[in-house]
This record gives sequence, structure tokens and C-alpha cells, in this order.
Amino acid sequence: MSATNFEKIGKLRRSLLVFSAFALGMAASWVQADEVELTWTDNSDNEEGFNVERKSGDGEYLLLATVDADTEAYLDSSAEPGVVYSYRVSAYNSFGSSDYSNVAAHYINVAPSISSIEPVELAANESASGLEFTISDFEDSAEDLILSVSSSDESVIDETGITLGGSGSSRTISLDPLSNGGFATITVSVSDGEDSASMQFLLSIGSYDYPSLELGIDTIAGQARAGESFTVSSVFSDSSDVAAVSFTLDGVLIEEVSSSPYELTFGISETGSYTLVATASFLGAEGTVSDQLSISVSEAPSSSDIVSNLKTTAIDGEGSTVEGGYDLATDTFYLEDELGVIAGTSDSPSYYYLRVEGDVSVIARLDAFVSASNQSVAGLMLRSALYGPATQASLLLNDSGSLVARSRQSRGASVEGVSVKTDFELGSWLKIDRDGETITFYTKSGDGDWETIHSMVLDLGSPVFVGFAVAAGSAEGTASASFSHVSLDGTILELGEDAREPEVPTGLIITPLSN
Repeated sequence: MSATNFEKIGKLRRSLLVFSAFALGMAASWVQADEVELTWTDNSDNEEGFNVERKSGDGEYLLLATVDADTEAYLDSSAEPGVVYSYRVSAYNSFGSSDYSNVAAHYINVAPSISSIEPVELAANESASGLEFTISDFEDSAEDLILSVSSSDESVIDETGITLGGSGSSRTISLDPLSNGGFATITVSVSDGEDSASMQFLLSIGSYDYPSLELGIDTIAGQARAGESFTVSSVFSDSSDVAAVSFTLDGVLIEEVSSSPYELTFGISETGSYTLVATASFLGAEGTVSDQLSISVSEAPSSSDIVSNLKTTAIDGEGSTVEGGYDLATDTFYLEDELGVIAGTSDSPSYYYLRVEGDVSVIARLDAFVSASNQSVAGLMLRSALYGPATQASLLLNDSGSLVARSRQSRGASVEGVSVKTDFELGSWLKIDRDGETITFYTKSGDGDWETIHSMVLDLGSPVFVGFAVAAGSAEGTASASFSHVSLDGTILELGEDAREPEVPTGLIITPLSN
């Protein structure tokens, strides 16, 4: 044998000597049902891991798990009640394994069992005696088990009217109600001192009076919208004996709810008409109660990316006030303006805007427009900057009900406009596409096709601002507009510092140059 081999054997023996004392004090303890926690002391500094072994009863030890070095605990989640388990642990590295730790044994209690009793129906002034059921336990004699009983409605029957009898595993229950009508849920429990089990049955005096069920719907907009969650509620005349409510949509089970208030919150991704049916079952009763709800799902509201990024401003600050916002319930953006003008070299509307990169397409339905003067306008606008008479393209509705395509070809130039539609109706749609330097304007009514009404070549640069514009005109008064069904095809950007008008330089002086 070479010196190298002797050296390896010496290292292995030293490793095993260190390992041999690694797990003194290993213990197994109960954590929760069917789980055993093993803990040990790691006395090595050169192990690569630990092998955890387990045997059942008098069986052979089998590898249960391998854990990493420096680990001192393991949770056995595969243990079953009623089995005596023995555990041992050893450390290992590339040279071999240590001796086994001490053996730790553990046993998980088996809960007792109790048979069921069918629902009991009694006539007025009638009692029941000798209703049979059985109890048993894996570890203990049935004589040592503890029985208890309760009533859900003590005005119908209280504990004095319930008598338990029998012995061993064969037990009985007798019922002597207080009431001549009504129902109560009787609960019988059995315990072995560590775990328990119970069964329930319904006591009905007279015929069972099923409660009524009525469905309600709670939506953000007063109507379900595609992709938006809403809540369906179940209103019972008496919910004390409700076992569960099953909800189906067009015959497909969505969910079964087994706890009060028996509500269901969900969403439907596609528009259309649907039928929701709720079916309630009751403790101890064979019958069910149902109600149905017709749900009409409308179009989804505007993207949250649009809503959260839109900002309002008064271009050049000449408008006295800017009021704007978004109403989620109606999916409506609104904007007001005073004294703003979009004409000549004036450029001071109220603006509700986003900043986008590259080509863009924006769509909105113009639902309402209140003018303040014959110069009032409202519609969609693309701009190269937020301040001053910037290069811009806009599709605006004026005071006379005509759509006008306006543009400013360069910063500081006068606004040019052309009437593109003279019979625009509120509730119709506006659309502007920007493809490179080509700007195209569209409109449509209702669900009709898009109509191209104008196009122009205009260098807006990139990025650009896109949004809603409202200008009241020079007269006193407030102009306002409402837009809905807004969509945007483009890349939304953060505003950035360059979106603001730069500050005016100050302190300019001339310093003579010396010869």
C-alpha cells in the first residue's frame, strides 16, 4: 500500500471519529397533524451532509431524506397516524459515513371515529329515542372515549332534551324537543383526550321550511365590464343552515362557497350575455334552493397604464383654471378650460396628456362638449412640446359642430386649419395616427367603419405628447369635454425634466476682452 493510500485512510478515520459524536441528543417531536420534527446537534465541521433514516415498527431502516451540511433539523411530513416510527441520523462526506446517532421514536395519535345519523323529522309534540351510532378509537377502548353534544338552536331543543346512551362502541341518542316547530342542527363529538371527531344531523319539527335566495351583483360601473372583477352576493331569508352555495356560469361550475356571506368575486374576460346560477344546499336537508342572474358584460375600461400616466396642464399657463380627471365607474375622462385659445400664434388650451415614443395611434369617443364661445374647441392633440406655440397636430370639434384638422408646421408659426367634417355628432369617435412624419385623421359613428377625413406631413420629432385638448376661447366662461373608450397604441414614457419649459437665463453681462 502506498503512502498516499495510508494518508487517505488516516483522514477517513479521523473524519469518522469526529462524526461519531455528532448527534448526541437527537429528538423527535410532534409539530402538527401528521408531521414529526427531528432535531440533532451537529458536532462536525467536515461533513457534506446528513442522511436521515426511518423505520416503521419492527421494519428495516430506509433512507428518508438527505440534508445539507450544518443542518440540525428535518420535518417529516409523510408520517401517518397509528404507526411507531424510529429515526436515526448519520453524517457523511466523500470518505464515508459516521456512526448513527441515538434512535428517536415517535407515535402520532389516531383520531377517534364516529358514524353518522340521517336527518330526523318529527311531528309536533313527537320525540325520538334510541337513534343509533357507533364510536371507535385505534388506541383506546370505546368505554374510555368522551362524548359531548350541542344544539344549534336551543329554543327548538336544548341539552336537557338530548340524552346519550349505550356503552362501548354502540351508542344511542334520544331527542325530546322544546318546540312544536322549527329545526336545529345536532352536533355529537367524540374525543380520546388528544384528538376529536364529530358528526351532525338536522332535526326538523314539522316540514322543513327552505329559506329564499336572491342574488345581487356589485360592480364598479353598475354593469360588469370585460376583465374587471365584480361581486355576486347571496341573500337568504335565513342562512343558519346553509351548507354551501355552488355558482355556475352558463352551466360551467365556477366555485363552491361553503362559508358566510356566500359571495363570489370573479371576472369575465369577454363581452356578451351570460347566465349565472347559484344553488344552495342545506345541512341535513336533501332539497336545494336556486336563483339565477343575467349578466351583460360590456367593453373593458381604459388601460390602467393610460389612466395612471395622464397629466393635466394649461399650455403657457394662460387658462385661468385646469380641471380634469377620470371616473372609473363610467370610464370617462373630463377636462375643463377657461380663456384658452388655439388660433394664430396663440396656444393656451387645457391639456390632458401622455408622453409617447415613436409612432402612435390614439382613439377616443367624444361624448360631451360644452362651449363657452365661438372659439371653443375640444378634441385630440399631438404636440412636440408642452410650452409655447409648439409644433402640433389636432382634430378638434368647434362651436358650430364641425371637425377641424389644425396644425402648426414649426414652433412659433401660425396655426393652420381645415374643416374636415361638418356634421359630427357627440358620441362619435376620433382617431389620430402618426406614422413617421405622416399624420392621418379619422372618425366614425357607433360601430361603423373608420372614415379617413384628412392627412398631412408634419415633423413632430420624437418623443411627442398626445392627449385631449379643450380651449374655451377669449370670452369669459368655461368650456368642457368628456372622452371615453380611450385606447393608445404606442410606448408610454415618463415625462422627464425636458418636458418642462426651461427657465429664463438671468444675469447676462458683457465683459470687454483685453487686447
